[in-house]
Amino acid sequence: MGVPKFFRFISERYPCINKIIKEHEIPQYDNLYLDMNSIIHTCSHPTDSDVHFRIGKKEFSDEDIFENVSRYVEIIFRIVKPLEMLFLAFDGVAPRAKMNQQRANRFRVARDNSILEREILLTDKLFDANSITPGTVFMADLIDHMKHFIAYKVSTDPLWQKCKIILSGSEAPGEGEHKIMQFIRYHKAQQNYNSNTRHCLYSLDADLIVLGLCTHEPHFSLLREKNTFGKAKKMLTPEESDFHLLHLSLFREYLGYEFAPIKSKLKFEFDLEKIIDDWVLIGFLVGNDFIPQLPHLNIVNGALPLLYSVYIEVLPTLDGYINEAGELNLSRFEKYIKSLSHVEHKIFASTVSSKICNVKEAKKVDPITGHFEQLSIESKKDDAKDLDQEMKTKEYSNFEVQRRDYYLHKLNFEDLSESLILPLVHEYIRAIQWTLNYYYHGCCSWSWYFPYHYAPFIRDVKGLENINLKFDMAKPFLPLQHLLAVLPPANSHLLPKPLRFLLTNSNSPIIHFYPNEFEIDLNDKSNDWEAIVLIPFINEKELISAMDSYITTLNPKERHRNTNGLTCVYTYTKTDLGYYPVDKVFGSFINHAQMERINIADMNVSKNKLVKGLCKDVRFDLSFPGFPTFRHIPHTFGFQMIESKMICNRPIKIEKIMLNVSIKPVPKLEEIAKELLGQKVFINWPYLQEAYVIGVTDFDKKIMLDNFWKNYSEDNLKHAKLSDNSRSSLEEEYFTISDGIYNNGYGIVIGKTEILVYVFPAMGKRYVYGNSGKVQLQTRWSTLSKICPYQLIVKEAKFLSVDLMYKSIRDIFATSDCCFMLGYPNYGSIGQVKSVNFRQQRVVVSLTVTEEPIFTSTEDFFVKNNNDYMSPSTIAKSLSINSTLINRITGSLLVAEDTDKFGELKYHDIGLRIKFPKQQKELFGYSHKKDTFWYYSQKAVQLLQNYTEKFPDLFVNLNKNVTSSTFTVSELFPQGSNELNAVKSWLLEQQVLYTTFLECGTKTLGLDGVPKLDKFLCDFRSKQSESKVVEAEVSSQLLFRPGTIVGLIPPDLKAQHKLLDRIICCRANFTVPLGHKGTIIGIQEKQDKWKNVYEVLFDSPFTAGLTLYESFPHKCYRLTIADFVNISFGQRNASTRPTNEKPKTDVKNAPPPRPNCPNNFRSQPLKNDKEPAVVRNNNAKIKLTGHSTTSVNRNQPPSHTENRPPVTTDNRQNKRPIGRNNNSRNESSQVKNRPAAASNNSAKVQNPRRINTKKRPPLDTAESKKNTSQ
Repeated sequence: MGVPKFFRFISERYPCINKIIKEHEIPQYDNLYLDMNSIIHTCSHPTDSDVHFRIGKKEFSDEDIFENVSRYVEIIFRIVKPLEMLFLAFDGVAPRAKMNQQRANRFRVARDNSILEREILLTDKLFDANSITPGTVFMADLIDHMKHFIAYKVSTDPLWQKCKIILSGSEAPGEGEHKIMQFIRYHKAQQNYNSNTRHCLYSLDADLIVLGLCTHEPHFSLLREKNTFGKAKKMLTPEESDFHLLHLSLFREYLGYEFAPIKSKLKFEFDLEKIIDDWVLIGFLVGNDFIPQLPHLNIVNGALPLLYSVYIEVLPTLDGYINEAGELNLSRFEKYIKSLSHVEHKIFASTVSSKICNVKEAKKVDPITGHFEQLSIESKKDDAKDLDQEMKTKEYSNFEVQRRDYYLHKLNFEDLSESLILPLVHEYIRAIQWTLNYYYHGCCSWSWYFPYHYAPFIRDVKGLENINLKFDMAKPFLPLQHLLAVLPPANSHLLPKPLRFLLTNSNSPIIHFYPNEFEIDLNDKSNDWEAIVLIPFINEKELISAMDSYITTLNPKERHRNTNGLTCVYTYTKTDLGYYPVDKVFGSFINHAQMERINIADMNVSKNKLVKGLCKDVRFDLSFPGFPTFRHIPHTFGFQMIESKMICNRPIKIEKIMLNVSIKPVPKLEEIAKELLGQKVFINWPYLQEAYVIGVTDFDKKIMLDNFWKNYSEDNLKHAKLSDNSRSSLEEEYFTISDGIYNNGYGIVIGKTEILVYVFPAMGKRYVYGNSGKVQLQTRWSTLSKICPYQLIVKEAKFLSVDLMYKSIRDIFATSDCCFMLGYPNYGSIGQVKSVNFRQQRVVVSLTVTEEPIFTSTEDFFVKNNNDYMSPSTIAKSLSINSTLINRITGSLLVAEDTDKFGELKYHDIGLRIKFPKQQKELFGYSHKKDTFWYYSQKAVQLLQNYTEKFPDLFVNLNKNVTSSTFTVSELFPQGSNELNAVKSWLLEQQVLYTTFLECGTKTLGLDGVPKLDKFLCDFRSKQSESKVVEAEVSSQLLFRPGTIVGLIPPDLKAQHKLLDRIICCRANFTVPLGHKGTIIGIQEKQDKWKNVYEVLFDSPFTAGLTLYESFPHKCYRLTIADFVNISFGQRNASTRPTNEKPKTDVKNAPPPRPNCPNNFRSQPLKNDKEPAVVRNNNAKIKLTGHSTTSVNRNQPPSHTENRPPVTTDNRQNKRPIGRNNNSRNESSQVKNRPAAASNNSAKVQNPRRINTKKRPPLDTAESKKNTSQ
């Protein structure tokens, strides 16, 4: 289907359906489905253009790919957090209809790899993407690895233990995405199916959009990586990647707008579900993996809008819909095709065969009328008039010439007789029906395929009444049969040795199916991967017969690989199933993953039992939180022409649907202030985000709450008149929102705006503890305000209720659960819950206390001395290079080559790429930006010197005209030389060594600060005193329990973070092990400080760790404020507290706890951490004090602050009294006595002051005000 073109088309035509997601904005999903082949390609060869790419290191083995795949799965699971099920679907043996496309694709990939290897000298072989095929050793080993991975996660990770895990490997027949659809159809047909099930499917295949709509499930989203549409893709870790959620709920509403004109014209009832089915059908006409496109119906030339317009004209003349839930109505379809053929004739009537004249410029088809604009013809002057007359008088003849040429030269027909064309037409219609069955009912035939490379002309698709649409089910190929059918000779090494000669030996009985040289036909397309690969179709009987003679020579493992297997279903059991076999990645662990095997074919549902369309009890009056909808705000819609670059980044005009917000009379500013101030509303329509209103303005004056966290009252208002500068700044910010975000981004025209609303957006939610011991979710607001047009404010929204994960303190603090101390002393210590006093809301915990390093002199570590970096003028003197050239060559420097077939210039980048000024990125250790100037380190100077010495002639030519905006190959390189490729190859070798790109302005340690810090910490740990374990009774509000926050909310809202602060990871089910300690070595500051990114060097490596700033491998990671507790912050606060208060509670040292908080996969330390020593002391006394973290009073407004944060200041902070309980009881911790232990060691303890018990208003909760959205 030209997948990226299709995805780009719908993304531009329906602009709201895609959204870059943030973790706290992810809706809750019941089921998560993973198209595993998309993940394998991303983790093994995310970019085919960079032939040196090795995902971080030069020697990249299959085991590295396996670990990356499982890590990727873990990250997606952690982002989505499905409540009920995870389905991992690998491609198994495909139907023959798909194998033809797979075979063509693999032949083309083998050819492309061969060309790349010849053009650029490689030190090692490219990763062979064709090994991602059922039956290969690579896939068999990967499936074994994933089985081990799933068993490990289910056995050790509480988040995975809540779900059913289904693994349908490459040994189970069927394409991965269709196994997922089969699962959904099966469960939808069950009587107990929840019609409001929420589905999330990860895949890079745009065809999943069509499949998702075929399910008619309203709560369905597609997760995929951000597509840059033609731009170079930067290699990122999965944590740093941008993910898009494509919401089919919005897509359904867009399709309702697309076909709204026919609502009043139909003779029968307008049914959106049946409109969607017909939309699926007419999309087949532009081609997909099973059917070639109809001639000249190309997505980039406006084919889909043309098909839609014909459908809108034809449907009112029919007696029903064309696609009847997967069954093609032939008579109605023939009428639609007949109308389409009239447009086909008009297209060809406006064109001239390329054999008659040379077409210099052909205008693209108008997506509304289907007409081509007038052509510009280049011909000899003497023949120009005659040719123009010929075009006018022989329009029909030209059409017939092209039609004849198509059949005779592309399809190799002897003539245009009906006896040759009719079988082609019949097979084409059978192909459509087979594909409808495949999408709606499942595979109806494993052996059928479309036996032509091209489709018939539209005008020839007629006489459909007698076509046989029945299929023979047959059986799927065996894996090695499938492998033999799709592999080219260049990949014969992927077959078992006894079978390889069948692809390569001239005496092979099937060698004619495996040409070493073949042609490809672009067929009006622009990319090689879209071309038709002209290779012969496999004869099934001949292939199986040739292979059967050698089956007995296969070894046992190869025979096992040649069997179609079952699907594995994993569930958690408390039963000890024994130790799982030892693995070098996972080690040895006790297995708690109960596995059963099922046959995915048993999920086939007969047509009479399938649920067609929507389930009966689906509700559209209510929405799930996080699922967008265009309801809530009145609007109209229309179409607007925009410029797209769908063809080789060349601009073309396409249409997109624009929504126009209906403007109503606006009340006075004072009335709006009274209505909204201090209230919760929803912003970012149609992606509703909760927000708290703090002010309003009409561009002349503004009304703000004086105290943001008190209710609206006349005494709590602050009136101000805007200055000219303030008004100008406000108008500029508003223009960015209205034009940049909504008009150009979302395709929403918001109209004239008279009122703007100031809000604090929600950053997430956290569980808070009430006086009765019950808990509830509380919204936390950003400390950075934003403006929103009044007409886009949604005041009420009705949502389906979502069950809370925790309902009481007992649920949160279960015995043996992990928690972290937020009181003093021992702030940041990890603990284990022993018991809970429900009435007093106190928790008995065992805390592990360890000594932390103290950095007395920080300059040695983090001062970035400007003397380490040199200016371009200083470098220019030493290297005799122009300083302007230095600034250019250190970034991207493009060299233009000859034009391609579309008249576009081909560019090559010969820059060192150690900085990216437009993206505001600098390469650590090489470049540094201060103010507006760039500086370079000695490493950068050495790299530049090596470049000049390696290619001196190049720099001589560059120095001749350093101010030139572009260079050409002929200006810089001798004609006919291979020096350009040599330069590119050398640059690739250097860029493999680049490690860390930073945002400009990132606070970091010095050039060698991280290695010095690492050595300092290693020395400290070698002399570190043994850990102590103390048991104490603590207020529940002084403990942080992992899993009780959602979004970017820190465990301690008052914490401040600095370079070299010691932290402890407090996030469960995370890449970094829970309880792992580290030191902050970098801070990427954002406008909103809650969105800062903190780079941490951990004390010991873990297998998912990053390598930053030349640190020891696998010891670093990037964290958000929600991921850690800052131990150093607690130490700084504790040191300022008075210590003359007598403690009232006792602490008994106890044996070290073993918290029930298993580490994540890929989060196990590579070396065993030192176990804390057992410290026994009968007389140690301690008093734990500090600010509480949460508190609730349902009758109070959102908690106020004594020092109100200014609205217009970026660095304002929320000063509301976090965690002050409304009750004035003593917050000191009470500690239980324990039996004395046989040791004289004692813990040295200080007595901090008593907590301030002054009454303060509590925080806001979702229940504190009546809100219909809850």
